[in-house]
Amino acid sequence: GAMENTTAVVFGEFVQATDRELIDNLQNEKIVAHEMFHHWFGDLVTCESWANLTMNEGFANYSEYLWFEHAYGADEADLHRKNELNGYLSSSARGVHDLIYFEYENNEDMFDAHSYNKGGLVLHMLRNLVGDDAFFKSLNVYLTKNKYTAVEAHNLRLAFEEVTGKDLNWFFNQWYFSAGHPVLEIKYDYDAATRKAIVTLEQTQDVERSIPIFKLPMAVDVYLENGKSVRHEITMTKRLQTFEFDAATRPLLIDVDADRVLLIDRKDFHSNDEYAFQYLNTKKFLARWEAFEALLISEKAVDNKVFAAGLDDNSWFIQMRALDRVDISNDNALKTTVADLAKNAKNSNVRASAMQSLAATEDKAFIPNIKAAIQNEKVMRVKTSAMVGLYRLDNVEGLAYAEQVKNDKNIAVIGTVGEIFAATGDMKYLSFFEKKWKEIEGFELIPFFDSYRNLVAQADEKTYDVVIEKMKTIALNTADSKWLRVSGMKTLNDLREDYRLEMNDTKDSVRKETLVKKVDALTKMIEEIKSNTKDTWLLDVYNYYQY
Repeated sequence: GAMENTTAVVFGEFVQATDRELIDNLQNEKIVAHEMFHHWFGDLVTCESWANLTMNEGFANYSEYLWFEHAYGADEADLHRKNELNGYLSSSARGVHDLIYFEYENNEDMFDAHSYNKGGLVLHMLRNLVGDDAFFKSLNVYLTKNKYTAVEAHNLRLAFEEVTGKDLNWFFNQWYFSAGHPVLEIKYDYDAATRKAIVTLEQTQDVERSIPIFKLPMAVDVYLENGKSVRHEITMTKRLQTFEFDAATRPLLIDVDADRVLLIDRKDFHSNDEYAFQYLNTKKFLARWEAFEALLISEKAVDNKVFAAGLDDNSWFIQMRALDRVDISNDNALKTTVADLAKNAKNSNVRASAMQSLAATEDKAFIPNIKAAIQNEKVMRVKTSAMVGLYRLDNVEGLAYAEQVKNDKNIAVIGTVGEIFAATGDMKYLSFFEKKWKEIEGFELIPFFDSYRNLVAQADEKTYDVVIEKMKTIALNTADSKWLRVSGMKTLNDLREDYRLEMNDTKDSVRKETLVKKVDALTKMIEEIKSNTKDTWLLDVYNYYQY
């Protein structure tokens, strides 16, 4: 990726891109912010041991949030924080350790979602706890007092205590010197007799794994019948606690951790109506997204107005997900809205998703919109979405355009052409894939081979047999690149998985017998490839291909 050498930061060549490729590509900005922040946190002041690595990496991680907040606003920063939290929680399922971790076996073990993701998430909580003025002043004190020296977490604590005048041992002990995080279950009730809104909070994390009960200061917003909220500040200190708030009528919503700053695995028990209210009335991106996501996966009928409102959300991410779900087929006003997004949405991800929504209507009236995007769009993901949309609305014209650009040098265009060619089921296009995969490098080969597999799955037996032998040859050919060999092996494995699933579902005994033979033959071929592969990187990948 990149490395924060004091005199010359080095970046992976992937950061080099064309102007068109850099549109809405925040990955590069995140990396640059990360390495720049290291000049202070990691170079000017550095960790005194690998155990304290988060004193370098946690700060660089949090700089990404700070940059997005400065350049693009709180919603973009909180979307980044959501991804960082999800990354940490996913990693924690495989095990947790103290943020300051002296028991590591190898220093490389410290470069994980604790030192990076959790470190940044903890700093965000600390910022919320003391306030912005004290937070940034404390960082200045920390850097000034410790410049050109090696530090540990206590140096940071002492700087914050000097500025705030508060004892912060409790915060550092539970977040830096203890393992894990709270798993917080939140339940709601209302007592009409006492006119009290009731929130029951329970920390359900496994204390047997030495994960403590956390002290959690937080804001709770209670939304009353007029739709306005009253804020209450509470602090949870026990495994199970109940809090009561005055409310003349049952609240429309009780929003716990209303600022969405806590590093928690949150398990909420709102109704769909409450989630709908939460989406439409709360301000924080994470609160809106949490409600929107719950409604997206709800098995109960959900009013389309929430998803329609998502089309106008401040966050491009919610707009994009709304486009996946909102039903515009019988609503001309929504069709007009989506057509406008396809042309004018600020974020190219939204424009690309809107193109897909227009195509999904199967309304040929949108063909001119899609053609205009193919001709005029600068961002490749929008242009390729439009290409697929054109094929969906008009197979003949879409295929003709794919034929026209099949020799393009752009990988995204070639990948989309392959997707369209595979959809035709015409075996004459096998040669296109077999020519082009020699021109593609790295990870981009994977989706290209996925389209190839989709075409192969429609082949007759003779063609199919030739293709799988070709995949075997590629997988074993030491002269080919590792990514090409992986792609060949993955194609065999994915075909096997496709046939296995069909085998389990079919009621046709003759078809079932054919599928069993195909699965057995592919399994034998895959095991043969494994046994004849010496490259350890490839073997590590191949170990995922189990039957």
